[in-house]
Amino acid sequence: MKVARRGFGSALFACSLLLSGCWDNHELEDLAFVTVVGLDAAPNNNLRITYMYLTPPAEDPKHRESNRRPLTTSFLVPTFGSAPMVASITTDRIITAQQVKALIVSEDLARREDILPMIDGMVRERAYRRDIVLITCLNSTGAFMKANQSKLGSNSLTYIENMRHQYRNTGLFPEVTLNDFLIATETGDELAWMGLAAIAPGNADADAEKSVAGEGDEFPGSIHKRGGDNRLQFSGAAVYRGGREIGRMTGQEVRSALLLRGDAGSFIQTMRDPYNPQRNDTIQVFQVLFPKVRSTLQGGRLFFRIDVNLYGALSSDTSQTDYAQTMPTRKKLTKAFERMMSRGMEQLLDRSQREFGGDICQLERTVRWKFWTEQDWSRFNYTRHFKTAQFRIRVHVHLKEFGKQRYVAGR
Repeated sequence: MKVARRGFGSALFACSLLLSGCWDNHELEDLAFVTVVGLDAAPNNNLRITYMYLTPPAEDPKHRESNRRPLTTSFLVPTFGSAPMVASITTDRIITAQQVKALIVSEDLARREDILPMIDGMVRERAYRRDIVLITCLNSTGAFMKANQSKLGSNSLTYIENMRHQYRNTGLFPEVTLNDFLIATETGDELAWMGLAAIAPGNADADAEKSVAGEGDEFPGSIHKRGGDNRLQFSGAAVYRGGREIGRMTGQEVRSALLLRGDAGSFIQTMRDPYNPQRNDTIQVFQVLFPKVRSTLQGGRLFFRIDVNLYGALSSDTSQTDYAQTMPTRKKLTKAFERMMSRGMEQLLDRSQREFGGDICQLERTVRWKFWTEQDWSRFNYTRHFKTAQFRIRVHVHLKEFGKQRYVAGR
């Protein structure tokens, strides 16, 4: 009985300790929330770190007349992990990374150095989350973050958060998180990538207008646009082997890769009209089903057969051809669009073999399951087989809608 009373008393005392309050709490006004982190190369193997802080009063759309910009600061550090300590020298706030939503890496750094040891600091630190979006910037990250000034009411952090999801509507920019990048680099069987971003030149510095063959054929920073909401442009991707950038992909190539991965969602695609090549047609594309990928090994060589099923809606055509009611014209339009899309995927895979030397489309996932153990898969050496693989791609487009018609059906 005495033992039970003593146990009850000990439990009651322990509960009283839990109810005594937090001893290491911090008030919100004592914290400085870092929302975006930038990495640039610096002399003597140092890093230039840029922090963007969450400053809601400075970015309140109701007080735009104050012309205040989000607070950013840059400083040199020997390692990524020492950045919060160095940042604390210039502020009386406690630096916290719990609200970091984006890591921006300058292309100059990514092409010169292996960024994996730097990103490893984010993985080890518990404050950083695995869903942080990774972006490769063609400019210095400090200039890029200072140029982020939305005029439509979004603050700087919300703007980047919205842009990371634009791949669902455009297919020109991949959403790559810290977790995605680490998985791709650690396995070694597929190439990693990050979305590309850059600062567009000002209106006074813009080149003369030029014709474009289609959307997504240019890299960010060179896409011609005057006025608008923001000078930042997001399109294309940077390809990484290990932790070093080895090349770029255009926005159209990103679309092809997303289609082969089954992550394209929906986007608008421009094509030459099959009856009048001087005119363009616009098709709204929807990817609902994952592509069917079949792989076989014959004579020591990999063969892929890929079927990509898409749904489409003809948004506009300038050739004035009756695609809605005439079956032969509809079939010709469909075949022309299927050839164009399959040709883009074939060209991307050919470039992946010759230039990148690895798989950027995650096709290895259809081959890996055929091996019983990781040792067998490692001995197979998928990357070596991928470089000599052959591909047969068939795109199946089901045109279901043709927009509003201006004539009576049957005439």
